[in-house]
Amino acid sequence: MRLNSNLIAVKFNTSHNKIVGNGINGLELIRPDHWINNEDEENEDSLTRFEENVNYLETNPQICSVLHQNANCEYREGDALFVHYMALEWAEITQYGTVIETDFILFQIMPDGELKVVNDTYLGELVYEKEEETNGFVVIKEKKDSLKIKITHVAPNHRQEFGFGVGDTVISIDKNNYAFNYNDKKYIKLTRDEIVSILT
Repeated sequence: MRLNSNLIAVKFNTSHNKIVGNGINGLELIRPDHWINNEDEENEDSLTRFEENVNYLETNPQICSVLHQNANCEYREGDALFVHYMALEWAEITQYGTVIETDFILFQIMPDGELKVVNDTYLGELVYEKEEETNGFVVIKEKKDSLKIKITHVAPNHRQEFGFGVGDTVISIDKNNYAFNYNDKKYIKLTRDEIVSILT
């Protein structure tokens, strides 16, 4: 099979986003495909209905492995990739695997577990700030600041003159950043255009 343009054939890990943790006695907790809602919330005996879980960020797998490579890209057969949650929606299912565009790739999962992000892409974690409340006693709680992001991974084409790197906190252009979970951590995906300033 020869793939052209920016297409590669992959196999999705269908348990990703499906298994959400372990419960009692180590039993796997499975995310439902459907939610059950009461038609009449005041009457517990009322009929229930199934509603599809349409939050594709929760339900679509995002981890896949390369089945057939493309001479135009660096990924090779067997490479593990993490892709945008809409990759599966836009994919073409073939006898050779699920064909996706490489534009959907966020990062490659290296054999040692490190994440290698694609060009012009940065990963970070939300910054939480402690605040105190007093009404007879002191309560300290953490509040997230959706604009402040601590950089954890930089793009391969990142340059020192950009003025920030891993460990630095940057200000995002808005609060609607692409957030996802990987290995029990919540990450924020940014492009350099979405970084408006660096905190010093």
